[in-house]
Parts: sequence; structure tokens; C-alpha cells
Amino acid sequence: MNIVTQLQQLIAPTQVIGNPTALLAASIDESSLEPVTPSAIAQVKSVAEIQSVIRFCHDANVPVTVRAAGSALEGSAIPC
Repeated sequence: MNIVTQLQQLIAPTQVIGNPTALLAASIDESSLEPVTPSAIAQVKSVAEIQSVIRFCHDANVPVTVRAAGSALEGSAIPC
């Protein structure tokens, strides 16, 4: 089972994005660093959803990158 499907079991399927165009857009900010395309985007709406997604990612050893407007210069769209 892929990560999009797994996340869709945790939060509403409409809150999980796996569209390649959207994933590519989320991989870029204003830094000059090489982008890293995410496997999925989870648009969480509550503390409980955040906890559920973070717990899943921790257990599955999946890196999490928090994204805002994409205007950062330090490469915050790049997972550590």
C-alpha cells in the first residue's frame, strides 16, 4: 500500500494529495537548494489529525516537512 492510500485511511481522502504537479510545486521554495519531491501532501485540519499523521510517519520512518507559503530562502521545503 502506498503512502497516499495509507494517509487516506487516517484523514479524509480529499485532504491527501498525490497529484504529481502539486507534489512538484510543494517541493520548491525560494531557496537555491535542489528540490525534493514529497511522496504525499496531508492537509490536516485539527490537532488530532496532526497527531495521527505524525505518529504514522514516525512509525513508518517517513520524513515530515511542514510547509507554509513557500517563500522561505533557507530551504524549509527540503526534508532533513
